Amino acid sequence: VPFARYAVACARVLARAHAQSPSAIDVAEYIGNGRRVTTSILAWCDAYAERSREDYETFVATRTQ
Repeated sequence: VPFARYAVACARVLARAHAQSPSAIDVAEYIGNGRRVTTSILAWCDAYAERSREDYETFVATRTQ
């Protein structure tokens, strides 16, 4: 699954970048056991998907006028 490998690679790069930042402790505390960050990421994904759907519907509506 190429996309899954890509996602894992991105996650590793992001984790390394955050681990080297001055706010690494804040990030680690925020992630905790992973549930909080998982919930936040899923909420963002849902909102992004909804926004994308709305944008697409607007695009389609303008194309049919």
